[in-house]
Amino acid sequence: MHNAGITSGLHAAHSVGGTLVLGTPVLDQALPVVARERTTDVRIGHGRFGIVDHPLFEEAMTAMKRVVLSGAKVPDRVFEAFESRGVWVGQKFGMGEGFFAMSTAASTREARLTTVGVPVPPYDEFRVLEPGTETEVPDGTVGELACRGPYTIRGYFDAPDINSSAFTSDGFYRTGDLVAVRTVGNDRRSPQ
Repeated sequence: MHNAGITSGLHAAHSVGGTLVLGTPVLDQALPVVARERTTDVRIGHGRFGIVDHPLFEEAMTAMKRVVLSGAKVPDRVFEAFESRGVWVGQKFGMGEGFFAMSTAASTREARLTTVGVPVPPYDEFRVLEPGTETEVPDGTVGELACRGPYTIRGYFDAPDINSSAFTSDGFYRTGDLVAVRTVGNDRRSPQ
């Protein structure tokens, strides 16, 4: 598990006194648990977007209030399958090395559908660079996500050769992920 899973999964439940229900990735086994425990908030990775086609989907949605999707571009039909049942739908992006972005309660529907949200702590910084350079690209242009912040690594242990290419000259971690930045509604700049 990486920072995003720990933050939005483990710590989120604990911070509000909730119960964390851990399930298997096998939907035939997980969905009866979700239904039985009357789970209200779920985090679903792209490998489980097929949940909306599963015969137990309706039963699992009986107490659902919020779902956060991640790992790949969310198909409109997946977003709408939850939303049409009154479930708030957001997205997130996170990695083991650090940076974490997520939809907020104030994010517009368009922002929640088309972006992975905004940086969670205000101390995170990110740039979108022309791949292989340190040149920032204008918002709306696809480039490589680079980030730094209080929980983003500052270097790999005992790996100077890797560090020389994994970080910019001013310490931004090069994620290798291609993104474009959009501002939608009242959301700050959001990677998509």
